[in-house]
Amino acid sequence: MAKKRYTSPKYDQFFYRGNNLSTSRKEWNKEMERLLNRAGSWVRKFHAVADIPTKPDRATKSAIERIKQMVWKNVDEPTRKQYRKEYEYRYENKMPEIYQPKPPYTPPTETDFYENPDYGEDYDREWEEQHPEWEEPDEDGYTETVVSRDEIEAWIDANIDSITVDRELDGVREQLQSLVLEAADAYGDYGEYLNYLEQNASRLNNLAQKAMSGYRGKGDKIYQEDPGALAEFATVLNLGRPLDQSQSERLENEGWVSYDFND
Repeated sequence: MAKKRYTSPKYDQFFYRGNNLSTSRKEWNKEMERLLNRAGSWVRKFHAVADIPTKPDRATKSAIERIKQMVWKNVDEPTRKQYRKEYEYRYENKMPEIYQPKPPYTPPTETDFYENPDYGEDYDREWEEQHPEWEEPDEDGYTETVVSRDEIEAWIDANIDSITVDRELDGVREQLQSLVLEAADAYGDYGEYLNYLEQNASRLNNLAQKAMSGYRGKGDKIYQEDPGALAEFATVLNLGRPLDQSQSERLENEGWVSYDFND
């Protein structure tokens, strides 16, 4: 499978262009292409957006060596945190290179299956079987987890969407769903986080029921049954660690939490 090549005009800031490039500038281009591929994978694997250096006036050996050394294991923790904050900022502002919502699911029809026996397959199985060596070890030490975001959503279906209450407060169910997804995305390893959710399913289910439930007071106004249930629900999702001041304020004022499990 050919790697993505960065040849569009938007990447000119990173590469030297021309027909008669020196050996050092060709080397820079090669290492920069590798860095851009690495940084692109960090977005998916670590929810991190790297700060890529622009090309210097001269492609010196030291400049080339600096970008060669930009591999994940060499990135210190403060810089990783900065990269993750940049990802969070772009996601919150729905920047298209980061925020890519899934299209609505369209169930297959009988015609799809009758006319195409390989419906739903997105790669060539025969080619894959003939090239078992294609899957190379990840240079960042990252292993794709078997559990995906879909299974987190299935957990939500089973433990939150299935809850029924006499008087349900508007919007709270959706808020609880978003909190779980935000926490799972921030954690990064869906398999490990799913195990945590399952271990705490009973407690989370009970808190979700309290958070959604309300009672009718004077003037037919509906009050929350347990005002602290939502904050406690978010705290459990935070691996039981109390929310810091900014997280608590964001939950109270905006209804969501910026989880950070890197500390």
